[in-house]
Amino acid sequence: MVSSLMIPVTVKAEMPESDPALTQDLTSDYAIVLDSDTGQILSEKNADEKMYPASMTKMMTALVAIEQITDPNETVTITSEMLKGLTEANASVAGFMAGDAPTMLDLLYGVALPSGADASNAFAFHFEGSVEAYVEKMNQKAREIGMENTHFANTTGLHREDHYSTVRDMAKLLKYCLGHETFRTIFSQAEYTSTPLASHPAGLKMSSTVFSTAAKGNYSMPGFIGGKTGYTGPAGHCLAYWAWLNDMNLIIVTAHAATGMYVPSHIKDASALLTKLNEWEKRTLLKEGDIAAEITVKHAKKEEKITIDVKDTLIVDLPKSSVTEFVQTFPQEIRSDVEDQDLSGTIAVTMDGNVIYQRDLMVVVPREPSFFSRLWMRIKKLFGF
Repeated sequence: MVSSLMIPVTVKAEMPESDPALTQDLTSDYAIVLDSDTGQILSEKNADEKMYPASMTKMMTALVAIEQITDPNETVTITSEMLKGLTEANASVAGFMAGDAPTMLDLLYGVALPSGADASNAFAFHFEGSVEAYVEKMNQKAREIGMENTHFANTTGLHREDHYSTVRDMAKLLKYCLGHETFRTIFSQAEYTSTPLASHPAGLKMSSTVFSTAAKGNYSMPGFIGGKTGYTGPAGHCLAYWAWLNDMNLIIVTAHAATGMYVPSHIKDASALLTKLNEWEKRTLLKEGDIAAEITVKHAKKEEKITIDVKDTLIVDLPKSSVTEFVQTFPQEIRSDVEDQDLSGTIAVTMDGNVIYQRDLMVVVPREPSFFSRLWMRIKKLFGF
């Protein structure tokens, strides 16, 4: 007789460790690759070390503006104060001139595509009256997002020692930004022409730094959707971007690739990394409600089943060529005893023979329910038969 009594033990799914091989050959000194849907870190390289974000900063500049804009067609008059010092600092600009009146949407594209410091400062003066006040908003937002190792000192990413971050923090920022449809749309465009301006009656034409560089070098960028480049001498070449490959919703940040203003080392890294990732896929290894193991407990007059159930679904990104296998070490059958028994075992998933997920579990096997059977067991133990 098999009892209907079931004693479930749940297995909570956890992500496997990251694979350093994905990023170890990049020229970038800092890198992180994560799946935005699952939170899995596919690979990381010095992800928590301090680095300079350069114009990746402008993701935050745009975000703070996006969350305040109520009318994308509202215009902002460009003043000489907004443009002051940008030429001397050799800052990249969209090309707005004093007296122009671009729309909010024009300015967002000016920040995103040509990495315009002029558009960045325009937002600062328009919303907060100064760069310093706007930067405080940026730092406040960074704290809200959980960017624990980041401090902004300007809206543009121009080098300052007190303007720093980590690639992990930049990945947190990009993931948050992608929650805004406006951000996703603007930062994934290759080109844009503004509304008519005093300095450009036919509109100011803008091109994305990342799309134009990739096209010029004919680099393959499988799955690439959009992103933000950055460069200063101390920062090297940086790139924060997202991609969709084989059902993987990827966020990738690299920083301090080989220096030299016109050396597209960050694009080369992106091409190499995306080509590798195109050989990966999303795979379901454990599914909520699945039975990971089942143990039959034999009593004197009946049997009971102990089931080990999967509590969470485990979906991970893995190489397409990898072979995964579910392994559990619990016995199929056990006899009851006078007292409850603690039965230990392991639930694991292997990839190509290597364990990528493992949980050690303790199952309590219920004692023999019959009083007379327990008494007979004690007598047998006492007299050794």
